[in-house]
Amino acid sequence: MKLKLSFALLPLVLAASAQGTVIITEVFYDEPGREVKKEWIELYNPSSDSVYIGGYTINDDKGTYYVPSYTMAPGETIVCARDSSGFYDLYGFYPDFDDLNLFLRNRGDYLILRDPTGAQIDMVAWEGKFGWNIKADEGKSIQRRSLAQGPDAWLSNREPNPGDPSPIPEPGTLVLVGSGLAGFLGYFRKSLDT
Repeated sequence: MKLKLSFALLPLVLAASAQGTVIITEVFYDEPGREVKKEWIELYNPSSDSVYIGGYTINDDKGTYYVPSYTMAPGETIVCARDSSGFYDLYGFYPDFDDLNLFLRNRGDYLILRDPTGAQIDMVAWEGKFGWNIKADEGKSIQRRSLAQGPDAWLSNREPNPGDPSPIPEPGTLVLVGSGLAGFLGYFRKSLDT
């Protein structure tokens, strides 16, 4: 039964990878102190195609952020921060965009990434929202560890790493995170590409 399920999911994963998509890979929502100008979200293009993200939105239960018009190269990350000077104070470089208008709550929130048609393409939740128990203490972030969906694809209490999708592997090195046949097929695909 497990093997059959892996085969059933594989075409969906390959189709999503082939058409190009963008995912949320890191969220910094509990900044040091009481300010809210240092929060940020990282987006990553894990596909082998460029992806135009104009018209994409990120929603939580209080608002909508309109992702700026931009074309992401394969393997590229971008950081959307609330304030460029606040971000610079923490990391010594400026974010890609500094117009984030969502207030990321420290005691449970979620983000839904939608394409220009309004279709949900990714989501993350934290601190008990929708049953997701990942969390970040003050000054830490939550980071995606795989291309899979759901809370098991995320890590809690990580050192912030803006602009670097690590620990996710480079594009083309991972098709499906899991065990058994699915993991082997990801490795097999990489071997064929080289």
